[in-house]
Amino acid sequence: MTTLTAWDDVRIWDFDGNEVADDQRIELLREYRSTNGIIGHWLVDPAETDADDLAEAGPAVDQIDWTGFPTPRTVVVTAPGTSASERR
Repeated sequence: MTTLTAWDDVRIWDFDGNEVADDQRIELLREYRSTNGIIGHWLVDPAETDADDLAEAGPAVDQIDWTGFPTPRTVVVTAPGTSASERR
């Protein structure tokens, strides 16, 4: 059985080798989870990884434990004087 990496332990670096801030990391992880990739970012420190291995380095989407990962908030806007059930 493969040990999963907790989503909160996954770090992301930008193209210039800077680790991204937590708020941007959440958005990039969301992109990674839904598209299986993140352009211009790495899941390993590029300073510590051979350039030829960067694209494949780090955990794959199915090797990450997504338990507790924040979901995007949905805002429902209704016209004044209507309810959500009237919008169907």
